[in-house]
Amino acid sequence: KWPQTQRLQRPSPYIQQSDRAIMRAVEDALLMDPRVNAANPDVSVINGVVTLSGVVDTLYAKRAAEVDALNTTGVWKVDNLLHLRYRAFPADGEVESMIRDVFKRDAELHTLDFDVNVTDNHLILSGSVDTMGQKVRAENIASQLEGVLTLENRIQMTPDGRTELPYRNRCVPARLQQAVESRGDMGPNNRA
Repeated sequence: KWPQTQRLQRPSPYIQQSDRAIMRAVEDALLMDPRVNAANPDVSVINGVVTLSGVVDTLYAKRAAEVDALNTTGVWKVDNLLHLRYRAFPADGEVESMIRDVFKRDAELHTLDFDVNVTDNHLILSGSVDTMGQKVRAENIASQLEGVLTLENRIQMTPDGRTELPYRNRCVPARLQQAVESRGDMGPNNRA
């Protein structure tokens, strides 16, 4: 055992920062993030709890600001009180049409079939995709469009036979069991 172990360990897994230092760090992070910087949200900090207030243009910017604050050293919690800038939002049908058009033009999503339902600027995405990346991409693209105040992502991942990966193969557990049993030293009675 290395004798220096105790000296190198922190007493707490959390790094203590003053509220003033946290506020400056969060403001800098928001300023450097192109998804948020034009909005210039107000930041306040009390005992490591960050409160974001003000207005932003999109749901995407609101979410990005919260992530930026949460990723700042010393932050325990974020209260995201940011509001979306109210203006004349497009009608629900127009928002649905914009989202479908953007998905059709996207290199990764254009072949997929999504259900897009907008009611009072609340968007519900549903359908199926092959990967988590496609699900996240659809949500990120839709959340950047004007007229989307809230978003519920109900897209399911259901890979089809063409994209079946080896780890999704139903035979994997049986193959693992066979491999374990074939090695006599790894059986349940022979573990070290």
